[in-house]
Amino acid sequence: MAGQTFKERRMFERIPCFLTGEYVTEDKKTVGVTCENISAGGANLVMPEVPEGFKATIKLITKDGRYMPLKGTVRWHKKEADSWRVGFCFDKTLSFPLKTFFDTNLWAVSF
Repeated sequence: MAGQTFKERRMFERIPCFLTGEYVTEDKKTVGVTCENISAGGANLVMPEVPEGFKATIKLITKDGRYMPLKGTVRWHKKEADSWRVGFCFDKTLSFPLKTFFDTNLWAVSF
């Protein structure tokens, strides 16, 4: 529908980032996770598989190298080549400034 506008549904600002972490599958296998943007309410993840039952705890690596567990639910997922892009909604809104714990500085490189 040309010219139609849609209301923004997001409640929190998304912050572009490149965070890494992990997820433990139902069969106790640890797999890597990449986070491409994060907000107080959720994250955009790239994962090798979608969590069983769509409930999961991911662990993202903080600035000081520790794992921060974040419980949540997969709201959407899309297959991309050998991985899945996943919209992950946290069970509880994060109440701290994200930049305090996560390195959200992205450097643009131009040649």
